[in-house]
Amino acid sequence: MRDDLQRALFALAKEIEGRGAKVAVTVIPGEQDKKIGFDDFVVAHGLDAFKKLNRIPLKHQSLKRHLKWWEAREEKKKSDDDSLQGQGLNLTDPEPWPDSVNGVELLSRIAAAFRRFVVLPPHADIVQALWCLHAHALDAFGISPVLEINSPELECGKSVNQSVMRRMAPRALTTTSISMSGVFRTVEKYKPTLFVDEGDAFLALNEDLRGILNSSHLKNDAYVIRTEGDQHEPRAFSTWCAKSIALIGNLPPTLRSRAILIQMKRKTAKDKVEDLHGHYPYPELEALKRQAWRWTRDNLKAIQSAEPSMPAELNNRTRDN
Repeated sequence: MRDDLQRALFALAKEIEGRGAKVAVTVIPGEQDKKIGFDDFVVAHGLDAFKKLNRIPLKHQSLKRHLKWWEAREEKKKSDDDSLQGQGLNLTDPEPWPDSVNGVELLSRIAAAFRRFVVLPPHADIVQALWCLHAHALDAFGISPVLEINSPELECGKSVNQSVMRRMAPRALTTTSISMSGVFRTVEKYKPTLFVDEGDAFLALNEDLRGILNSSHLKNDAYVIRTEGDQHEPRAFSTWCAKSIALIGNLPPTLRSRAILIQMKRKTAKDKVEDLHGHYPYPELEALKRQAWRWTRDNLKAIQSAEPSMPAELNNRTRDN
């Protein structure tokens, strides 16, 4: 197949993959330079014969060689179009609280905010409060565990839980779908706290995206390399950010080993929490975000140099997390 046709095929496959599908290319053998399409082959050989043909994944070298061309094409499309669809991102640091903040009291208030709106398993309010402060103090850490919020079924409060958390997290960015390049380009430019909702809808199908998220666990390894410009100059893009992923079921094993787990269940009639209204600004949660930003700015060096005692039974990534 000519290179231009292969590139068109690869671009179509990447578009489909970006929408959550797992894509492979079926190789239909020709006959003495005669073009044979799907319908011609099925008429001549039958559908069962078509199903037995080789499938080539996009990672196969014959197709992967078009990846750089495709990435450059996507970037050129963005730069050439001054009327891009969608909304630009506006992620800025919180305004620091004007007064010094007591860390113990702050942690307690953040944990109480979770209990106010969400039915959580035991101790999860403290775990999430600590993770929220971790997001504010990310520069002090060398490890950033994913906060996995999962449930066995619908309507267990995962989205509400993330909505409460993002109101207290720095540079919060929430999405239900994001591409591989969307992650590393957004992280490089904005350093967000990334909240992925409905992660079960696309993570299981996108191995490249899982690899990007895996890389962001360890600060020293949190980079991908891409070539940029007409001279194809190699450039490093950071994947280092705090990440929370909500989903039904479990994260894939490689991501789960890099995660702290919050397992939620559907609330019962005995569980009493306040409804969270998405349109309401909740200035008290915004105040907690500003206080957390002030406290972590005042204590960043102390957090960085801290050497907490660790339970002896923890090891490897569990200990890291």
